Amino acid sequence: MGVRIPIRIKSIDAILREEHGSLRQLTVDERRVLLRFARAMELSIENAWPVDTGTSRDGWRSRMFGTTSNEIGGIGILLDNPVFYVQHIRRSGEKAVGLGPLWRRLVPEVVARFRDPLLRAMRVEIRKTEARLSGGASFLDILQRRFSPGVMSG
Repeated sequence: MGVRIPIRIKSIDAILREEHGSLRQLTVDERRVLLRFARAMELSIENAWPVDTGTSRDGWRSRMFGTTSNEIGGIGILLDNPVFYVQHIRRSGEKAVGLGPLWRRLVPEVVARFRDPLLRAMRVEIRKTEARLSGGASFLDILQRRFSPGVMSG
């Protein structure tokens, strides 16, 4: 039994409400920003994971959720590791009782470290989208990346 850790990022919904006026699905470029941070979190966990458990270290994966039209609202990142013994990994010298599994301490630390930079980057990209919309581009064109280079500037 591995672990699945959904990390809902309510602040992205709040940014969308503030900048767009309501929730909407994320554009390709906005999803790219979120995915870049999801991958950075995944790599940060891998880098902090004990090397002698290479299979479980390499088992970490990330993906986004709540980013498409059928999932509006509840945007977040899912971190998971399907390796059956991941629940039992601890750092060398740690006792089996007391601190609990390493992932329960490590994941919150990593999320806290990336939270503010992620939110800043998402706000910048959402504002770019909103500027394109106010410049006359349709949301469908932005979603399908059919807009003129002049609309892209900024």
